[in-house]
Amino acid sequence: MAVTPEAMAASGKAPRQASNDADLAMLAADASLRKEFGQAIATDPPLKSNARARLTWLHRRSPYQEPDKEIHPVLRLDAKPD
Repeated sequence: MAVTPEAMAASGKAPRQASNDADLAMLAADASLRKEFGQAIATDPPLKSNARARLTWLHRRSPYQEPDKEIHPVLRLDAKPD
């Protein structure tokens, strides 16, 4: 049985689908995010069946996501250094 985002936000306890109170608070505070999360779960079977994927989905939309994560600087030299 799938747990809806509304039930997750209203539960007061962190069910298997949520990692902690921050995820629940984030869903409870933002109706558009809650709706987007519900649609994502309904249309994406791996997201529906994988708790880690749901947590990643929420984290990427949280204020804690690092926008430059896994971006590495690259330097190109046009000439051989002296």
